[in-house]
Amino acid sequence: MAVPDQHTLYLLARQFRRAIEAVPREEFIGSVFRDFPAGCCGDTSNVLATYLFEKTGVIADYCAGRDGGTDQEIYSHAWLQINNLIIDITADQFQDRGYPLDPVYVGPATDWHKTFDVTVEPDARHTSIKDVNWLEVAWQRIMAEMAATEHHWLPRSEW
Repeated sequence: MAVPDQHTLYLLARQFRRAIEAVPREEFIGSVFRDFPAGCCGDTSNVLATYLFEKTGVIADYCAGRDGGTDQEIYSHAWLQINNLIIDITADQFQDRGYPLDPVYVGPATDWHKTFDVTVEPDARHTSIKDVNWLEVAWQRIMAEMAATEHHWLPRSEW
């Protein structure tokens, strides 16, 4: 299957983030998503990878970064990668540390992403991980939000 272009990946990533933000925090019982985007970059990357696969048929890689930031002060961060494009919908959690990062980023590695020591793992989909039933619960809630408000995520021309 052909890899979608950067703009299409951006629209899908933005749509997914908006759905997470639309779910009331208290509905993410026992989940790191209650504090989204803080502290949930790995889990977010896993469920986003599943969504991108369902929409495009493309399997994203999971990028686990360690010791990033100007002074290696960021212990860890995770994002997706498809070919040479980074897909990161949680980097803005570091804005309070002085990094002006966008809520949704799709593009080549930024200077900020390049500060991390990165381990790349194939197949980031949450369904490829063992023993993460609680992540499936979050996935189902995010998908329910998307289904309930589907036309809101589409450009007006597609309503």
